[in-house]
Amino acid sequence: MPSDWTSMNLTFTESASPITVTINIQNRSTDREIAVSLTDSTNISNVAVTRECDGTSINASDSRNIPGGETITYTFELNVQSQNSSANGAFNLTIGLETPGPQTYEYFTFEVNEDGKTVTLTDYDPSLSDSTDITIPATVDLVDGVWQDGSTYIVTALANGSYMTGTGWAGVFTNSEITSIDLPSTLQSIGSYAFYDCSGLIGELNLGECTSLTSIGFSAFWYCSGLTDISLPSSLKAIGSSAFCNCSGLTSISLPSSLKAIGSDAFAGCSKLTGELNLGECTSLTSIGGDAFERCRGLTSISLPSSLTDIGSNAFDSCSSLTEVIIDSEYVYTNATSTSACGDLFNNTSITTVKVLTSLVEAGENSYITTNFPSVTTEAIDGKNYTVYSNKAF
Repeated sequence: MPSDWTSMNLTFTESASPITVTINIQNRSTDREIAVSLTDSTNISNVAVTRECDGTSINASDSRNIPGGETITYTFELNVQSQNSSANGAFNLTIGLETPGPQTYEYFTFEVNEDGKTVTLTDYDPSLSDSTDITIPATVDLVDGVWQDGSTYIVTALANGSYMTGTGWAGVFTNSEITSIDLPSTLQSIGSYAFYDCSGLIGELNLGECTSLTSIGFSAFWYCSGLTDISLPSSLKAIGSSAFCNCSGLTSISLPSSLKAIGSDAFAGCSKLTGELNLGECTSLTSIGGDAFERCRGLTSISLPSSLTDIGSNAFDSCSSLTEVIIDSEYVYTNATSTSACGDLFNNTSITTVKVLTSLVEAGENSYITTNFPSVTTEAIDGKNYTVYSNKAF
């Protein structure tokens, strides 16, 4: 029997046409049982009542389960006709919600961290789960050996993967058949190989609500070929090597200004990334690893921020549609474009235009650009003046 009840009175007078009352009930929690009872408290003999839930007739009382996040609609049509023109009456509508027990997580293994206040998710057993849509809780409790909803421990990490003899590297969800993942705002790190080869993950990966997330580990989403869009939080500081390597379905990525490091091969093989890659807004970015965007064949323009102090070889190798580069960084201008330091940075691209912050050019530094691209004009971009070099590809 439901334990949480609310009620309302529906009052009415005689009417030549039916009175319709529509009530929408939404469950914003986990699955819950609902009970509805509509009882006549009038003495009017000629009252016709039509009761429906989502268009289906129901009796005076109804009980059903509402999945978490879903809404059901009850409609009550009251047709009041009597011999007394001043007839009045009332119906009492009572709604009861079952108080659910705590959600248990037999399919997850958590380990308590050294601080005794936080936990790391170390394993997932799909054979114990009845769904491929996975939600990782923000807080858990351990009761009689079973992890369940609670506030004792805060979930802050997905464990790093480890090498398993005969199967290779494995992370928490590696090769699992999960189709969606909802990560908590408390999560601070996603470990290596966490979602390696989870090809069932399709569409958008919204990490933007993981407002505590600072790092994504090595190969964390490697070969997640079904992902098309990724949202990253403003807290993120590091994307590990090969983190999104060969996410071949990825069409867009928005990188936050807080980002400091992009590891080698981080987005290599993301061939459907198209248009402009604006790293210029990553105002904290200091390093881009070798081959980081190799074979991102749909990119047409790249902006590099002034904060860059290190960029690996082949970072944009084989970005075959790339025609334009915008450079604010003195390091990139004076070193990474020189044949001696990093001659293959833009190897196998179609670059015809390079725009360099004018103040860097005026500093008189030697660069591969100034000696191999003729300067043709200047251009203002977002309030900054750039010297434009063109007519020769890398």
